[in-house]
Amino acid sequence: MSSTMADEELRSDRYGSTQVVHLGSAYNSLNESTVERVERFLLSCADDSDTKNLVVDLSHTQYFGSRFIEALFRAHNRMKRKTGRFALSGLLPYPEEVVRISKLDTIWPLYANADEAVRALGGGEKTA
Repeated sequence: MSSTMADEELRSDRYGSTQVVHLGSAYNSLNESTVERVERFLLSCADDSDTKNLVVDLSHTQYFGSRFIEALFRAHNRMKRKTGRFALSGLLPYPEEVVRISKLDTIWPLYANADEAVRALGGGEKTA
């Protein structure tokens, strides 16, 4: 899935077999309606046969709740079934606290930014 398949606020970039999903500033707070859209997008990226690793960049997201965590688990499980890896990047203080208190950082690696996550997961150069 390329950037052209989504708007600038919800897009993905491919780095070899690693795909990074970027949630723009329109997704700074994930409510029920936006979570459904993001979940559909995440699952379509996870289902992409060329995607071995999936990174969700949350550098613009200030708040999310249990419904979004459920969406992340669904994407994580799809990646796990195809022996891929799943990670989060760019967590702001409150979301990072939620992830750490929930011990989700023991399941999903956390990276300071998307570039660091791509390097750690062995992604290549950005492709169209």
